[in-house]
Amino acid sequence: MIKFLLEEKANPYITSTVDDKTEETILETACRWNYLRIIKLYLAKFQWDARTLKKALKLCSTKEAKNELERAYKAADNNSIFDWICCNSDHKKIVPVMS
Repeated sequence: MIKFLLEEKANPYITSTVDDKTEETILETACRWNYLRIIKLYLAKFQWDARTLKKALKLCSTKEAKNELERAYKAADNNSIFDWICCNSDHKKIVPVMS
């Protein structure tokens, strides 16, 4: 099923509902179920923001899965989500831009 969805270019960032108050990404689901091969696949194929990686890390219960998520989280945290651009004007407007 995962292979089929990847081949069909399904959006991996759409969340699913776990309960009335919780939604999760496919990465978080893989972590909750501790599917290490799928976790590695999702980390290799898609870019995840630090917030999602941190949430996924909390859902992992195996050491190997936690190690994979920690590496990805540190890399995402070191690559700032925002690049700051300073526009030339009298009052120097600073605008965040997604990188």
